[in-house]
Amino acid sequence: MSAQKINLIFFKEMKDILRDRRTLYSMILVPILMYPLLSIGMGILIGSQIEKTQAAKQRIAILGAEYAPKIAQAIRNTDKFTIVPVDSLERGLRKLAAADSTIDRKVVDRIFSPAGQDIPDSIIYPIFSRAIDEKIIRAAVRFPKNFAARIETGDSLNLIILYDQSETKSDAAADKLRDWAIEYR
Repeated sequence: MSAQKINLIFFKEMKDILRDRRTLYSMILVPILMYPLLSIGMGILIGSQIEKTQAAKQRIAILGAEYAPKIAQAIRNTDKFTIVPVDSLERGLRKLAAADSTIDRKVVDRIFSPAGQDIPDSIIYPIFSRAIDEKIIRAAVRFPKNFAARIETGDSLNLIILYDQSETKSDAAADKLRDWAIEYR
């Protein structure tokens, strides 16, 4: 096949394509107009959803509030969170334990007893992670034993925040808790 025949066929096909208005619209006009509009529109939509999530009050739980009563009260006093009462969280976890055999109901009962602080983190964290997954709470802040006393003596302690990084609302709640802790400090 010669180059002249190839050129002849190419220009004939291009002429046929350019004569057909539907083809012109679908190949040229729609991509030029629609793709930018879709991209900008989706960006605006996602941005507004993120703003709504960050502005909303997130449901959090305060664990071990008796070890840092002033700090726990300061969290309660802020308008950034909706504090889930411990008894409500306990009921939700018991209901979850009844429905899910991977959660030991005896451990759930012990968590909310005075001996609850002696349960290792490796057992407690997965249970509260499930509470976050099931949207009983969005995040939890946990104060270890003698938190306030150690702070008053000048020790540097980390605030333990439990949340789900893969869930936007949970991540937003954790961000708000971190921002609050920095402000409070």
